[in-house]
Amino acid sequence: MEHIQLIDHLLEQQVTVDHHDRKILYELMLNARQPLSSIAKQVKLSEQVVHYRIQNLLKKGVITNFVAIFDISKLQMGVYRVFFRLSKTNEEEEKAILNYFIRNKNVFWLARIGGRWDLLVDIVAIDIRHFSKILQEIVAEFPDNLQNRETVAFIDSHQFQRRYLLDGKKDDRTIVYFGGVPQQKLVDNTDLRILKALSQHAHAPNVELSKQLKLSPITIRQRIKIMEKNGIIQGYSPALHPTLFGCCCFKLLLTVHNIDDAKEKKLITFGKFHPSIIFIEKVVGKWDYEYDVECNNEKDFRKLLREMQDQLSDVIVDYEIVPFYYDYKIDYFPFDASNEDPTTKKKKTI
Repeated sequence: MEHIQLIDHLLEQQVTVDHHDRKILYELMLNARQPLSSIAKQVKLSEQVVHYRIQNLLKKGVITNFVAIFDISKLQMGVYRVFFRLSKTNEEEEKAILNYFIRNKNVFWLARIGGRWDLLVDIVAIDIRHFSKILQEIVAEFPDNLQNRETVAFIDSHQFQRRYLLDGKKDDRTIVYFGGVPQQKLVDNTDLRILKALSQHAHAPNVELSKQLKLSPITIRQRIKIMEKNGIIQGYSPALHPTLFGCCCFKLLLTVHNIDDAKEKKLITFGKFHPSIIFIEKVVGKWDYEYDVECNNEKDFRKLLREMQDQLSDVIVDYEIVPFYYDYKIDYFPFDASNEDPTTKKKKTI
C-alpha cells in the first residue's frame, strides 16, 4: 500500500509550477517521446535546464510516469466506465480496494472523484458479456463496499491539448481521437510486447526498449512507426496530476436532447476551442457525453459553465458536475503481453 500512502501524502501538499514548467508540460503533452533538444527549442531553455525541470516535476509528483495512448478499439476491445460509491468502508478497506484496481489487468484508468461517486474505473473488455463477467468478479471481491454504481459504455473520445497551461493561447498541434467500433486486429505478438513496454515508459529511447525486449532498435522504430500510421498508437503523454499545482478539475456529465450531426459537431467544436476542456467522450448510458475540465481556478470554471449554458443551450438539457481529485492508474495496455493475448484471452508463446 506504499503507492497509495505516497499519493495521499502528495495530495496534502501544494506544488509550485512556474511558466517555464507549464511550457515544458505542454510540450510533453504534445509528444513525450520527442527529444530534449526539441522541447528546449520550443521553450527557449537549454537541454540541461529542461532535463532538470522534468526530473523535478517527477520528484514533486506532478508527473508520475510517461504513458503511450493507444486506440484500444483497434485491438478489438471496448471500454466500459463504472462510477462506484463506496459503502461501509474504513481507511484500510479503501486502500485495499484501490490496490485491487491498480493490480487488475482489465483496469486502465482509476480515479478518485467526488459528488455522488467516489471512484471512476475504466474497464477494458472484448464485449459486453466479457465486461459483465469482469464486473461480477470485482463486485464479488468487495460485496459490502461496492453496492452502488452507475455504468456507461464508452463509444469514442476526442482529446485536446491543455491550452490553459499556455494561458489559452491557440495551438492546434496534435488532437488525439480513439474509440469507435472494435476493428480487426492489426498487430502480432511482437507488436503487443512493444505496446506493453511503451504503455508505462513512453519516453524510453529505442535503445533502452531494445535491451528490454531483445529486439533491434531498427525493428522497434519501424514497428512503432507502422502502429502510429495505423492509428493504434495515438500519442505519448506524461501522467499529469494538475490538482497538485492548484488546478480545479471536474467531469461534466452531459444529457442531450434530439442530438444530430450538426449538434454533435457544435458540442465537439466548443470543447476543441475552449482551453479548459481536455476530453470530450461520447458514451451510452444515463448521460450521453462527458467533458473533462481542468481550470486554473474556480473563477475560470464558473466562466466555463456560463459559456456552456449560453452557447449550448439548444444541445444540453441537463448536466452533473463531478469533482475530480486524482488519477491512481493510467495504463492503456494493462494486460500481461508476455503470456496472454488480450483480444482472445488465450495463452500464447512470445
